[in-house]
Amino acid sequence: MNNVSPEDDFFDPEVNGDHNYASISEEVEIQQIQDRCVCIFDKTTATYGIIMVMSNSFWCSVCNSSVCSHIRMVNSYKETPFHDLPDELCDIFTDFKTTSNQFLVQKSTLKIPFRRSTTLTHTLLSLHDKIQKITVLQPTSQCRKCSSDSGEYQTVNERCPITASQNIYFVILNMWICHQCHEKNVYEGLDDGLLNMGSYIVTHELLRSYLHGFLHGKCTLFAFYTHLKEVHLDFGLSNFLTYNKLKNAWYCYVSLLDVDYRHGFCCNICGENPRTIICDGTSLSFRKKMLLQPGNIKAQIDDEKLLYGSSFKEMVFVANATTRKMLKRYSKLTSVSSMSNEEFTSMISALEKEIPELANFINDIEDGIHCPPTKYKSLIASLSSSSPVCVLIPNNKGLHDALQKLCDGDDIQCNPDLIRSLQEQSPLLFDIYKGCRPISTCMKELLKILSKKAEQPFVTKENHTVEKTLENPELACFPSLPILRGRGMYYSDKTVFKKKEKCKKVFSGHPTLLPGIFTIFCSHGICYGYQVMRNHESANIPFTIFRTRFPTAPDMVIYDFACSLHSYCLRRDPLFFRDTKFFC
Repeated sequence: MNNVSPEDDFFDPEVNGDHNYASISEEVEIQQIQDRCVCIFDKTTATYGIIMVMSNSFWCSVCNSSVCSHIRMVNSYKETPFHDLPDELCDIFTDFKTTSNQFLVQKSTLKIPFRRSTTLTHTLLSLHDKIQKITVLQPTSQCRKCSSDSGEYQTVNERCPITASQNIYFVILNMWICHQCHEKNVYEGLDDGLLNMGSYIVTHELLRSYLHGFLHGKCTLFAFYTHLKEVHLDFGLSNFLTYNKLKNAWYCYVSLLDVDYRHGFCCNICGENPRTIICDGTSLSFRKKMLLQPGNIKAQIDDEKLLYGSSFKEMVFVANATTRKMLKRYSKLTSVSSMSNEEFTSMISALEKEIPELANFINDIEDGIHCPPTKYKSLIASLSSSSPVCVLIPNNKGLHDALQKLCDGDDIQCNPDLIRSLQEQSPLLFDIYKGCRPISTCMKELLKILSKKAEQPFVTKENHTVEKTLENPELACFPSLPILRGRGMYYSDKTVFKKKEKCKKVFSGHPTLLPGIFTIFCSHGICYGYQVMRNHESANIPFTIFRTRFPTAPDMVIYDFACSLHSYCLRRDPLFFRDTKFFC
């Protein structure tokens, strides 16, 4: 249903007709039609104009002009602080106001109680009686900085509005100027249950009312504002607090609440260092213009000492792309569609130069039709992958002991612990072991080189110690996972930027909105925080979160882009992620 007030006839076609602007009364000069578009009424000419933002300037589509009277009316607000703009103009002025002017900082600085207490209850109960008796609000005549009582009061606002749930009061608002240190002592308002925003005041009672609506009723701030405005109309009030001012007051109120957000972003079972992580990006975000700090990753690359991780050649089993392609095709062939003699010979020749153990193994299992037996197809497909070998043979002592026994010619059938390790850590090798006992000599040699290759990304690598830094803290919220160390800059980062390669999910992106937020959950469904994504979702985001905020890397990461994330992590800090398993 459309939300209309009791007196609203906006949707009545008999009153307004169709396809006209009669819905905007002469008393209401501006009305937002859609994003970045408003309808404005010029009383002097009794004409309507449709104002849009085009090419970083205002344009009136009715007058087909950028200098008409409607444009002049909008331009008259250009010097108005963002928080004092009419709500209808905030949207189109977002592109023209600097970010420092878009956010109003409250004058109150003391922490506001979040949990119920006798003091809080008494403050809320006595609030309205106290305001009705007060004509002047001012701080004590003693400087908070130097404790001097030498000073004078100065009026900040002779008619400062105090917005409550069912009333609007007006008082004189003063500040205390200290003669000793010249400190400007402002009125805090905590003891009176008031939030001082400088040019206006909002009661804690009103803000706490929305707090409960948000927590328990999933109420949006705009819905609450609409409700508040209707209540004020019922009480005969007209000097409404604008939505923009209420929004600023709410943000300031939340920033002052004395609440430990760690309890809401931490699992009682997993604690502050969760071992299993489920992560992904979402499309929920806000406008790019709302960013306080511009991103400048490229400028930081040459300023920091580059760190070295593992190379692609160290991670994969077959480094040559052409050889991998031939091997992958070979793994998919059947007796009906086998490989030609020339192509098979070419593949074996390439493998003999790079990995002779694999060439010997393929020759050993060949039956003359140039297609692998079914039981070995999964193994050969895995070896032809560009994923790290440690995916097939993870870092696990029990698994390595089992493979060593097999390579030595021992049967592990009588050792349930080794069998369990082989089955749990490497199901693919376990299936081959079940169907190929005893293990052939060529298979043993292949297992030896596989085990060695799985360890290669971690051999002679150093632990990276990076100084703790605070990079764009306003774009991340991880209350129970504070920043412990810096991310560092790696040689692989420089290579990616130099080649203009981008490890990201394919998405064209929105012209004005940020891509979304990246969320981190534990296995029990508790959100540990989120990171606003400046650019497209990429492996860099979870890598940076794990590297800077986790004491040790998670044991398991479940992510729909895990294949890329695993390689990304190993190419930068392999020792940190040595024991981490990645699953899609």
